[in-house]
Amino acid sequence: MGAVTQRERNLLILLAFVSFVVMATEVVPVGIAAVFAEHQGAGDGGTGLLVITYALGVAAGGPLLTLTLVGADQRQLLTALIGAFAISQALTAAAPTMPLILAARVLSGLIAGATFAAVTVVAYRLAARGRRGKALGTVALGISLATVLAAPAANLLANGLGWRAPFWVLSLMAAFALLPVRRLVGAGRLSDIARARQLRSLLGPGVRGALATTVLVDPALFCAYTYLVPLVIARGAGDEVAFVLVAFGVGAASGTALGGRAFDRSPRWGLIAASATTGVALLTLALTAATTAMVLACFFFGLGAFAAIPILQGGVLHHAPQAPLIAAAVNVSAFNLANAIGAGAGAIGISAFGPAGPAYIGGAETLAVAAVLSVMTVRAAARSRAAAGASA
Repeated sequence: MGAVTQRERNLLILLAFVSFVVMATEVVPVGIAAVFAEHQGAGDGGTGLLVITYALGVAAGGPLLTLTLVGADQRQLLTALIGAFAISQALTAAAPTMPLILAARVLSGLIAGATFAAVTVVAYRLAARGRRGKALGTVALGISLATVLAAPAANLLANGLGWRAPFWVLSLMAAFALLPVRRLVGAGRLSDIARARQLRSLLGPGVRGALATTVLVDPALFCAYTYLVPLVIARGAGDEVAFVLVAFGVGAASGTALGGRAFDRSPRWGLIAASATTGVALLTLALTAATTAMVLACFFFGLGAFAAIPILQGGVLHHAPQAPLIAAAVNVSAFNLANAIGAGAGAIGISAFGPAGPAYIGGAETLAVAAVLSVMTVRAAARSRAAAGASA
């Protein structure tokens, strides 16, 4: 296993930057909500449409677009996708009417889904076996930082320069990445296998199980995070919201690194530990009113939730060596489906149990998933030992 070269380090940092930019457009509507609603006269529902149309583009269009690109050269593919993403952000910023804004958001989602998939596969293939999880963790760091930083940054820009400004900035950031991508990403086709054979490989039990795990593990993140600020305010700690969000962000950044290392060493137990950490942290958050305890709970919530991301990404790619790009795109859709399920479950939780409802539901769900995964892992290990004993 050779040492990581400086070129590989630079490429991973670049891919993390691209992930940050692409993820930021998903989070920007949270930061511009008030300014956008006032300027467009669309109300909160109009702001929600920015999220919904983007998610539809990612979930439905991303895999379809990716399917047409599976035989492309990875350098040309990433360059084209990032360039198209820059254009989609400019179109969003320049669109004069609400229907055109929403059409640009659908286009953004479609391109973003394919871009996330390509970035993930390039990072995974770049690293040698035993370092792939660390590579995915580095790329996922861009996602975690965007989740935490993009909304407040967009809010500042929107209040100072209007709601279109964040999208112009994202367009420029994406354009800035084009030349480094051309220089650092090596040439080579992502796959030489026929599309039909790649699609058939996605039907294998390993891939289906990995995708199902993503849908089961990930909902807790948006179930609780979407409604985190109202919970903190309801606990009488409105002045401490910034500390709580910073703690979550530090935990998220730490979690992506730990999750990558866990995938390289023991992905199953790493995912179980991440889920259990998330569950305990959310139940603690739901039950406590002490500021210090809330800050610590949010740190471990971010740690556990984001540690799961590189493990889930790596799991799908591990089981789909013949169709990595399509599998990664479908897994991006699975993440978005899980996010939607989580946000919906959180809304139900608030109606049923008040501000702490999303934390209760997210905590209970992830602990249940951790328990099921633990049983499955122990049974699989027992079967392996039995098979080894029978063949000895």
